[in-house]
Amino acid sequence: MSWNVLASPNRDACGNECWNIEQCVAFGFTNSQRRCVLFDQPGEYFSSRGTDSGAKRQN
Repeated sequence: MSWNVLASPNRDACGNECWNIEQCVAFGFTNSQRRCVLFDQPGEYFSSRGTDSGAKRQN
């Protein structure tokens, strides 16, 4: 589930926000709105035109 929505200038900045928050496991960035959504639990994937997403990978 998403738990945090914030403004972000680009996908990389959104991804960095996720990496800097321990609870964040994935993010979605909508370029047209400069909107960054952070997720604390993986959910079902839905395609969304204009949104880029990413996830943390554990080693």
